[in-house]
Amino acid sequence: MASLTPGTRLGPYEILADLGAGGMGEVYRARDSKLNRDVAIKVLLPAVANDLDRLARFSREAQVLASLNHPNIAHIHGLEEAGGVTALVLELVEGDDLAQRIARGPLPLDEALPIARQIADALEAAHEQGIIHRDLKPANIKVRPDGTVKLLDFGLAKAMDPAGASSANAMNSPTLSMHATQAGIIVGTAAYMSPEQAAGKPVDKRSDMFAFGVVLLEMLTGRPAFGGETTSHVLAAVLKDEPDWSRLPVSTPQAIRRLLRRCLDKDRRRRLESAADARLDIDDALTTPVPPTGASAGPVVAPRTVWSRALAGLPVPAALVLVLGGVALWMRSPKPPPADSRPLRFLLSEQFPATSGDPFRSFAVSADGRRVVYAAVGGGVRRLYLRDLKTLDATPIAGTDDGDDPFFAPDGRRLGFWTSDALKVVDVDGGSPVTIARPVQDRGATWAPDDTIIYSPATDAGLSRVSAAGGTPQVVATPDSARHERSYRWPHMLPGGDAVLFTVAGSDIVSFDDARIAVRSLKTGEQHDLVRGGSFPVYATAGYLLYARAGAIQAVRFNPAKLAIEGTPATIVEGVATYPSNGAAQYAVSSGGSLLYLRGGADAGPTKTLAWVDRAGRPTPIAVPAAPYQSLSISPDGRLAAVDIDGANANIWILNLARATLTRLTLEWSNNAPFWSADGAHVAFMSARAGVRSLFWQPTEGHADMAPLTPERLSREGSFSSDGRTLVFSGRGADTGSDLWRMPTDDNRRAQPLVQTRFDESEPRFSPDGRWLAYVSNETGRAEVYAQALNGPPRRVRISIDGGDAPVWSRNGGELFYLRGADLMAVTVRAGALDLAPQKPVRLFTTATSFGYDVAADGRFLMAEPVERKSISAPIAVVLNWFEDLKAKVPPT
Repeated sequence: MASLTPGTRLGPYEILADLGAGGMGEVYRARDSKLNRDVAIKVLLPAVANDLDRLARFSREAQVLASLNHPNIAHIHGLEEAGGVTALVLELVEGDDLAQRIARGPLPLDEALPIARQIADALEAAHEQGIIHRDLKPANIKVRPDGTVKLLDFGLAKAMDPAGASSANAMNSPTLSMHATQAGIIVGTAAYMSPEQAAGKPVDKRSDMFAFGVVLLEMLTGRPAFGGETTSHVLAAVLKDEPDWSRLPVSTPQAIRRLLRRCLDKDRRRRLESAADARLDIDDALTTPVPPTGASAGPVVAPRTVWSRALAGLPVPAALVLVLGGVALWMRSPKPPPADSRPLRFLLSEQFPATSGDPFRSFAVSADGRRVVYAAVGGGVRRLYLRDLKTLDATPIAGTDDGDDPFFAPDGRRLGFWTSDALKVVDVDGGSPVTIARPVQDRGATWAPDDTIIYSPATDAGLSRVSAAGGTPQVVATPDSARHERSYRWPHMLPGGDAVLFTVAGSDIVSFDDARIAVRSLKTGEQHDLVRGGSFPVYATAGYLLYARAGAIQAVRFNPAKLAIEGTPATIVEGVATYPSNGAAQYAVSSGGSLLYLRGGADAGPTKTLAWVDRAGRPTPIAVPAAPYQSLSISPDGRLAAVDIDGANANIWILNLARATLTRLTLEWSNNAPFWSADGAHVAFMSARAGVRSLFWQPTEGHADMAPLTPERLSREGSFSSDGRTLVFSGRGADTGSDLWRMPTDDNRRAQPLVQTRFDESEPRFSPDGRWLAYVSNETGRAEVYAQALNGPPRRVRISIDGGDAPVWSRNGGELFYLRGADLMAVTVRAGALDLAPQKPVRLFTTATSFGYDVAADGRFLMAEPVERKSISAPIAVVLNWFEDLKAKVPPT
C-alpha cells in the first residue's frame, strides 16, 4: 500500500494531511471539492483492496453501516476507488480520542458518565439495526470539543472479516496491533475483546457490552482492565482474570459498580444484554446521588447493632452515659467524605436536534427532570419529540406538527404547546391533541396546579386563564396604560398556584432586555414589579428568581411567601440563546435541580429588507436599514408606503419611496397591519390600545393622536372603498368566528355584517372601482381567495384554485394577486365586468415573504424580503446538580 502525500487527488478528494495509521490502513484528512467540506480518508489494506470477493462483501457491509444515522456514530460517506487505491470516506471528527484523554489520567465521574451514556446511546441504536461494533475501544471513541461523543469504525470489524463471522484466531482482529510486546504496553484490540471473541467463538451484542464495561472501567481508573506483556498474556487475562476492582474511586456510585460487574461477567448468559439497561444505570447514578462506598461495599448493616445489644440490660443512667460518650467520640472521629454534589454537564444529543428558527423556546423539561420535549425538524416536518431520560431515543408526539414552545403539566404526563393559530394540549403517552384556545399569539403559557392554563391571548395584551380541558377563558390581568404597560407575556406559575410571574413590556422600551419582571397574586390581585431590565422569568425551587438578559441568565434570591426579591442579581450562565425582540429565552429548570438551555446569545430576531420586485422576481433593494418589517401598504398616489416594524414596541412608519427615508408615525402601543384611507390623508391599523385589538387611524401630517376607527371588538385587517365612504374589516362575531363587516365612515359608524358564515373570513380588499371585494375564506378546509360583488345580485367567484391568501388588486383592477405558499400568483380579471370572469392563476415567482407586499401602478411589487438567518439547531445543554452551583454564585442573604 503506497502512502499518499498532501496534494494527491483521490477522485473529488484532495489529500491535506496524514492523520496516522490503523489496523485497516492509513488515515488522511482530505477536502471534498464537491461539497466543500473536510473528510477522513481511510486507504484500505491490500488484503482487502486486492481481494475482489472480500472487497465486494466489504462494500455491501459498508452500505449497511452507512444507513446508521445517529449523532454519536461517525458517518460513512462512501467508498472511493481511483488510481489503483481503494479508500473509505468517513466523517472527520475533530478532537481527542478517548485513549488520548485517558493517557492524561482517570476521568472524574462528571466527565466519564456523560461520555459513557452517549456510548450506550450509540450502541443501542446500532444493536436495534442488527449491527455490532466488535472493536469498541478508547481509540475508536472521539470526544469533540463540545462534549459530543462519536464512535468510529462501527461494525467494520465484521466488514473486514473475509468469512463474514468472527475469525477463529483472535489475532486476526483488524485493529489488533502486533508491534507492542514490551512490559506495560497493552496490545491493541485484544485488551477490549470479550472472552468469547478472544476464544474465537461467535459474537453478539453482549460482546459489545463487555467492551463497553472495559472502556468505562478504564475511564474511571486510568488503567486497562486486562493487561499483559504480550498478546497471549492479554488474551489469557481476558479469559481468566478479574479486574482489580479496588482501583475504582471510592466515590463511584453503587449503580455504576453494579453496571461494571454485569458488563464484565465472563459468562455472557449472565452478562448485561442491553445498552438501554446500561443507560438506565448511568441515569440513576447521575440523577440520584448516593453516599460514597468502599471498593468492596457489602450489605447494609441491620438496625440492631453492637450498640443496641450493649445497651440492652444496662440501667438507664449507665446507658445514657455510654450513649453520650459514644456521641462525643463520634464527633471527634474522622467523617467519611460527602457525596459528590458538583454539577454534571453534558449535551443531550438527538437524531433530530432541537431547532429554533423562530423567537420562541423550543423545549421543556418535566418537573421531575426525567422527561424532555423539544421541537425539531425531521423528515422535513417540524413537530414535537419526547425524550424520556429512561430511554435511549426520542419519539415524535402524534398530532404536534407545526408545534412549538411546549410546556409541561405538573404531572409530567400532559403537555401544552402552540401552533400558528391555536393553544393545544396533548397526553405525551398517547392521544389526540385538544384545542383549548384560539385565536392565540404565542407569548408563553404556564400550567397551574388547579389544572388551568394561564396564557397571553391574541384578543388582548394581558393574561387569561382557561381550563386545560378547554372552555371560556377568563381575564386574569390587563396592562395598565397609566403605568406605560403595553403587554404581559411569558407567565410562570409559582409553587402552590397562588401567584404568577410574567414579563411586562412597556411602551417606552426598545428591547426586552429593558423590560420588567412582575408578580401578581391570584388571590388578592396585588401586583408589583420585581426587576427592571430582563424578561422570561422562571422560579427555581431552591429559592431564586431567574430571568434572561443580554444573552445570559440572571438570578436573584426570591421569597415566594412574601413575593419579594432579596439581595442583588448576578449572572449565572452566559451564552444562552435569548431574543430581545420578544423577550423569549431558550432555558428551563426542573424542580429537582436540572438546568437545560440552548447555547447562543442575544439574537435580534428575524430581519428583512425592503425591495422593489419585478414580475420575474428580480429584486431591487431600497436603501433603508434592515429591520423586522411586517405588513406594508402603498399610498393611493404611490409616493409613500406605510410599514409596521415588529419588535418590543411595534409601530407604524412612513416610507418615502423616492428618498428612501423612514419617519415614525405612531409613538406607542402595539400597532400593525397598516392600510391607507382613500384620500391618503390617514393610515389605519390594528392596535391593542383599547385593551382589545381594534382598528385605529391617524393623520399622516400634523401631530394628531391616533383615534378609534371601529367598535371595540376584535377588528383586524381592513380596506377603504375608492370613494372613502365605506370601510370593510374582519372581526369576530358572537358565535361565527371571523366575519367581514361593513361600516360607513361618517358619524354613524355602525358596523353591519357583510359576509357572515360558520367559517373564517379575513383579509378584505376593495377593487379599485369599488364593485368587488376580494377576501380569504377557509370553507373548503384551507385558505382560498374569493371575490364577491358588492352591488346588484349576490355573486361570488373563487379566484384561487389550490390554496391562497393575502389578496392584492392591481392599480387598474385588471389583475388580482395572492400568495400560494411561497409562490406569488396572478389572475387576470375583467376590470369592472359584472361577472369578473377570472382566468387561470399563473405563478409569477417564488418569494420568501409570508405576508407584507403591495403592487405599484407600474406593476412592480413592494416586498419585505427576509434576510438569511440561521436557526439554532444544537444539542440541548444539560446541567445536573445545578442548584449547588447556583447557591455558590448567589449565596443566601
